[in-house]
Amino acid sequence: MAMAQKMDASEAKTYVLIGDGECEEGIVWEAAMSAAAFGLDNITVILDCNQIQKMTTVNNTIGLVNWRDKWESFGWLVKEVDGHDIETLEGVLKDKNKSDKPLIIIANTIKGKGVSIMENNPVWHFKLPNKKEKRIFEKELNIPAREEI
Repeated sequence: MAMAQKMDASEAKTYVLIGDGECEEGIVWEAAMSAAAFGLDNITVILDCNQIQKMTTVNNTIGLVNWRDKWESFGWLVKEVDGHDIETLEGVLKDKNKSDKPLIIIANTIKGKGVSIMENNPVWHFKLPNKKEKRIFEKELNIPAREEI
């Protein structure tokens, strides 16, 4: 999409959301190299860096990774934010990319933030809450309970 936008001299931007566990895939790095090689400064990737992958941590799967260094070595402009700070994230997204590089925003997050039984728990990558867990979610997130349909 970003390449086509560049070729058409479009002002449009492409946004991509990926996870740190997903960065284990080769296709991510093929795309990263291509975006940098073609100077796709019209693409912004947000990397949800919650350090959880599949049913374990990213560290247990691929080892400790310095995402900033890795993406910079692939030719990207890197900005790092607290992914739970919406105002800061919004500000970085609104900033014009003045470089000729693609932009990646490393959004450091906590999986399940705000819900005691979910925080940093890899099980919630695949699990749906039962009724009891749903009540815990609603209480801890201050969500008014709704009647069951």
